[in-house]
Amino acid sequence: ASDNKIIDSAKRIPTSVSRVRQILPGHTYVLPPAQDKLNPLDNISKDDFINYLGGFDGPVSKSIYSKFLGVSPIISKEICFRSKINEKTLVSDLSDLEFSSLYSEFKNLFNSIRENNYSPSIVIDEKIDKVIDFSCVNLTLYNQLSYINKDSMSMILEDYYRTKDIKDRIHQRASDLKKSISIKLDRLYNKQQKQEEELIEAGNADKYKIKGELLTAYIYMIEKGMENIEVANFYSPDYENVTINLKKNLTPSENSQRYFKKYNKLKTAKKEITHQMSMNKEEIDYLENIILSIEHCENLAELQDIREELVKLGYAKSQGKAKAKKETTLTTKPHEFISSDGTKILVGKNNKQNDYLTLRIADYDDIWMHTKNIPGSHVIIKCAGKEVSDETVYEGAMLAAYFSKSKMSAQVPVDYTRKKNVKKPSGSKPGMVIYETNSTVYVTPTEEMVAQLKPK
Repeated sequence: ASDNKIIDSAKRIPTSVSRVRQILPGHTYVLPPAQDKLNPLDNISKDDFINYLGGFDGPVSKSIYSKFLGVSPIISKEICFRSKINEKTLVSDLSDLEFSSLYSEFKNLFNSIRENNYSPSIVIDEKIDKVIDFSCVNLTLYNQLSYINKDSMSMILEDYYRTKDIKDRIHQRASDLKKSISIKLDRLYNKQQKQEEELIEAGNADKYKIKGELLTAYIYMIEKGMENIEVANFYSPDYENVTINLKKNLTPSENSQRYFKKYNKLKTAKKEITHQMSMNKEEIDYLENIILSIEHCENLAELQDIREELVKLGYAKSQGKAKAKKETTLTTKPHEFISSDGTKILVGKNNKQNDYLTLRIADYDDIWMHTKNIPGSHVIIKCAGKEVSDETVYEGAMLAAYFSKSKMSAQVPVDYTRKKNVKKPSGSKPGMVIYETNSTVYVTPTEEMVAQLKPK
């Protein structure tokens, strides 16, 4: 307010937080306490600069932002970099020549700022598609990375925070979706473990058959009311004795039939368990691939593609009334790369794209690639009627391994075949295909090679 009274604040600071300066509605606004720092825009002499820094006990980079007003850690590092001084060097270890170089670069940088010579820019690491930093001056310490220059810091901040807001929203929605799928996966993992235990038990079915036949053979030795009987096992090469438990309330014949029934039940169960395990494994593979696709999402549209797929299959709830639609084109774009010999390579980001690439985009003789028995993306090498070099096949395999669950592994097996050998079974889940007549190549994916294959 005009009388310096605080109307309200985003964060209130009562006396319990600070007895020096409270920020509360109705209180008079008081400026923050003055910092015991020099203003770098003042005309600071070389001697004052050296004396002021010389008393600091610590690394040279920290000394600059600790001793001068409004200087950020990144600007401190930039001054050290321009001075060719390691930012971690202790102030006490600096030579006279290094102090002179530090002062010179310090003065040059802040003279530019004083004269309004700004270079607003965002620093981006294209290999990982991440904003590293932004500044009003040219950050030469990031020369190996890419820059986006703007006319003003306002535009820099607007772009940065708009991109950050989008990425934060993608991250939040992706996290919610991943959490939901992870819960379902944990249940499937537990089910898989139980099925494996049941399969082991079913694998012991023959021992119940043998006990039933031994009881039948020695039935003349059994009397109703016995708890067990020890007999010679003529099925064993050593003919050793075996103890068979009996139900006291059953007749000798009923006891033997009890073991035969157990044998038949387990034998039938083995087939059913094996079938159920196969279905369970297929669902695990599918959901693991969904997790992978979520992690590769670059925008909200790609995340929405995955959500719509999960809604259709009953893995997620619809966020309103879904309109039935038959899509004939993609609403999002797959990754596109160019091999070292100029061949186009396409990589699906999700199941919808995987199906579209394999079933619609790929030509009959294009090369189709996928990690062997590992969740991952479909990769298509566009042959254009030409023979593809071994180098391009290797690079395609690198991409298949990189965009898979085994991204961080070494010697990842990647299957490849002509697209004509790839089929999608009727009723199969999105992204699921079968193939034959394939070859396998083993590769170790690297971010450097993936970056090299991106179109320039």
